[in-house]
Amino acid sequence: MTDGLLLLHAPGPIDARMWEPQLAALSGGLTVAAPNLPGFGGSEPAGDVMTMGAGRRAGARGDGSEASTARSSAACRWAGTWRSRCGGAPATACSGSCWPTPRAVADSPEAAAGRRALAERLRSDGNVLIAEPPALLSDRAPEELRTRVRGWIAEQPPEAIAAAVLGMAERPDSTPTSRRSTCRPSC
Repeated sequence: MTDGLLLLHAPGPIDARMWEPQLAALSGGLTVAAPNLPGFGGSEPAGDVMTMGAGRRAGARGDGSEASTARSSAACRWAGTWRSRCGGAPATACSGSCWPTPRAVADSPEAAAGRRALAERLRSDGNVLIAEPPALLSDRAPEELRTRVRGWIAEQPPEAIAAAVLGMAERPDSTPTSRRSTCRPSC
């Protein structure tokens, strides 16, 4: 039996505020937790590299309740690794403008090298994503949401974003786990 919902945000460059619409809509008898991953939203950093495992551990340190997991790439990996703590099949959730879909495959060597280069730029030049934000929203996202997300990006420490980028470059292929999971993009 599920008695709560755990919402894990994408592993950078934003924080748990991405779940504000869901948190507002899910008021009532359901316990909902939306923690910040290490280094984001003022939370304690994970170190030089914030692996997906560190994100899962941060989510698992919640209030100890059973939790269905909402959709984000970290959440889908959390569901595959911590299935015993999920009260059944992971739930899906989506903000109205559609956040990035979960990615189960590991980066290609070229993509991992690109992430490492971005992490180096973040560490040497500061939060370069303020001027060059990643494509986090659909083309149909309203300008108000785009402005809000750019503000969230601007508030994140470049070291935390770099650590998350390096963690994504190191993520293993979780295709076998994701194929067993019912966690699928809902938008």
